[in-house]
Amino acid sequence: VAFDDAGENGLVTLDAGTPYAGCKTDGVITPEYSITTDSLVSAADCPGGSTFVSRTDSDALPAASAATGTFCGNKGGARNKQGCVIKYHKFTGKPIWGKDLPPVTAIVASPDGSSISISGWYYSGWGEFRFDDVLLPGYLRVDGLGTQKWGIFNAKLASSTGKGEYVIHSGGGLGERIFDTVGDSSGNLYNVGWMKNTVMNWGGSLRTKLIEQGVEPSPANFGWAPVPSIGTHIFVSKLAAGKESIPHPCLSTCDDTTDTATVKEGHCFIDGVCYSSGASAEAFGKACFVCDPAASQIQWSPGDMYGKTHCYVDDVCWKNGDFLFSQRKTHSAKAYSMCQRCEALTSASTWSVKAGYTYNVADNVCVDTETW
Repeated sequence: VAFDDAGENGLVTLDAGTPYAGCKTDGVITPEYSITTDSLVSAADCPGGSTFVSRTDSDALPAASAATGTFCGNKGGARNKQGCVIKYHKFTGKPIWGKDLPPVTAIVASPDGSSISISGWYYSGWGEFRFDDVLLPGYLRVDGLGTQKWGIFNAKLASSTGKGEYVIHSGGGLGERIFDTVGDSSGNLYNVGWMKNTVMNWGGSLRTKLIEQGVEPSPANFGWAPVPSIGTHIFVSKLAAGKESIPHPCLSTCDDTTDTATVKEGHCFIDGVCYSSGASAEAFGKACFVCDPAASQIQWSPGDMYGKTHCYVDDVCWKNGDFLFSQRKTHSAKAYSMCQRCEALTSASTWSVKAGYTYNVADNVCVDTETW
């Protein structure tokens, strides 16, 4: 099962709720999970001379007595892990494990029951989204802020332990959501949801672009960065998740995990996706970063535009002359600074101050020095 807003203020024990049944002998109750886990315990399972204690009996064992040590919630109360997937035993109801995750939309069991696939969404305004050590990238719409990155995810967990087997990012850019995920007998998954941009990067090499009819196309709609659409559109995507997985084409060896894999020359392997040399990171708000195997094969590297025509500030690439702005929400009006702007040749990593102005850091205001 999955819960939303689970343990928002810290750790919450899962040893709570319905008491346990058991068998009572000489005043001592043996809990049902110590008698059998193959079926619901009844009076017929109690040995001679003992008394069956039902879950509704006043002598039933409190849930806390199991002391399984399973929890939901994060110690810092961070908003970026509002969901919790929990496995309970199907007969005893005893908690087996709990896994804190971003908001979860759906859970699909594998055909053989050895794993579960989950889907959901994340928003960078809540902080970094990590699945253990894996950091998911956020997709950024054109003219967005670094705090407005969105993403959809699919992940696979081992049923027995809750340990993650993989996680992938499956599109995003402007408030995308998954309504549901279903599976078929071969283990393939189908995501159903809505999208609010014309470009979707579905993970791997699959990218699609939507052309809205009767609407003047945005000048920005000629690249592969997410562009806000006029309408909201329903989508269905398929994730091949059968037992016979397809290897990443840019990996020459992958004997353990992708962290230790060997990447082929002329390619990068970033956030679980293969890119050819020169590929742009524009979908993630980093149009001035590219795949440069000579610099790094596992992360985006500054491209030719960085420091010449673009700055990289606040996790976004900005064009020369672009002014800093703030925006309370993605649909709110933008409030532009009067003096802080990108001047790549002056500073490629910080905001520069326009000539004729000074910037008062303490008061966060621009002062026009030419009018004094």
